[in-house]
Amino acid sequence: MSKLKLKEALPDTGRGTWRDKTTPGLELIGNKTGASWFLRYRVSGKRIRDKLGRWPGLDLNDARKVAKVKLAAVATSAAAGVNVSEQRAAAKAEEKRLAEAPTLEAALGTYDAARLQHQKRGKDGLNQIAWVIEPFKTKRPHEVKLADVLRRLDLKRETAPSAAAASLRVMKPFTKWLHERGYADDDILAGQKTEQTRRRARVLSLSELGQVANAVDNLPVASKRARGVLQTILATGQRINQVGGMRRADVDLDARLWNIQPEQSKNDDPHQVPLNDRAVAAIRAAMDSHKGEYVFGDRGRTPFSGWSKARRILDRELDQEGWDGWTWHDVRRTLATQLAEHGLAAESTCDLILNHKASATRGGITGVYQLSKQLPAKRQAMDAWGGLIDQAAAMASGENVVGIEA
Repeated sequence: MSKLKLKEALPDTGRGTWRDKTTPGLELIGNKTGASWFLRYRVSGKRIRDKLGRWPGLDLNDARKVAKVKLAAVATSAAAGVNVSEQRAAAKAEEKRLAEAPTLEAALGTYDAARLQHQKRGKDGLNQIAWVIEPFKTKRPHEVKLADVLRRLDLKRETAPSAAAASLRVMKPFTKWLHERGYADDDILAGQKTEQTRRRARVLSLSELGQVANAVDNLPVASKRARGVLQTILATGQRINQVGGMRRADVDLDARLWNIQPEQSKNDDPHQVPLNDRAVAAIRAAMDSHKGEYVFGDRGRTPFSGWSKARRILDRELDQEGWDGWTWHDVRRTLATQLAEHGLAAESTCDLILNHKASATRGGITGVYQLSKQLPAKRQAMDAWGGLIDQAAAMASGENVVGIEA
């Protein structure tokens, strides 16, 4: 029977039934605007009706094939002594359980309250998991495939291999928990091995620092948001997620100060970052381009999110022949090392700039009783860092530069 004739067999409105004479028990219930295929059969004298799918998406020929497969499976189970009614009831209960499971985003909230909030690095773990699941956070856990997670990790691995490995390490307990709670049929990451990452010790030389600074400053106009956020990372040495999430209300350009709130800080402490000339220029340009909350976001509506694209654009600008691999986190290490080597800041001041709570200069008794923020010393060091970048950039451009002094 053609699709047109089948449509004519149904009423314009209300609910009508068309029964197939070729496949016993197969019937189409509905009207011309929409209907569903059902299959009626008996098991041990009990009448059963299963829904096979929607018409016209599932046409007559395909509905007949599905019905035949269903009837064959029922006959095989009955011949093997399986209680088909109980089997069907169990399958429906399982479908209901999975359908009532929370979304991945909601499950992460429960997991955070149950596990992550009680861990020392729980906030970091929460942020990493949230980033991985962002594209599919509204799905149910059983709907998420291994390929979905691996695709996100591969995206991060392009620019930050260590961060990708860290994300996998925090995702594995989460997917195991989802399986244990019955939200997912399987632990999709059970067979994935985590990589042991070595502690990085990469420090950019002054020549490399200058090349990076020039490449960032020369990014095309079309990449002005990326240029601004990367200039600020370079000028302040702060973590990329903090710079990307910088809020207008937290910046005082007149006082040349950025106040990072506790909820944005890795150690949950408020953090004051003095702004040198480079940072002020980059932030002012971004803030003048919109009136939104987030300095480097798209029209200020959200935090900056184009990290992978920004890195690819920058890499095209850089002449990296002979370079070892580097990451933006290496800028933080470079700041502390170069300032110390040139006698421009004490190690304790560098720790305060980077907001390192657990370090040789801020641990133990000192960390408990020495709560001074040393803002003047930090400001002097940040101004010196800005000057160091300027001189490194000039040297990378082939200009004659007077030696760097403390």
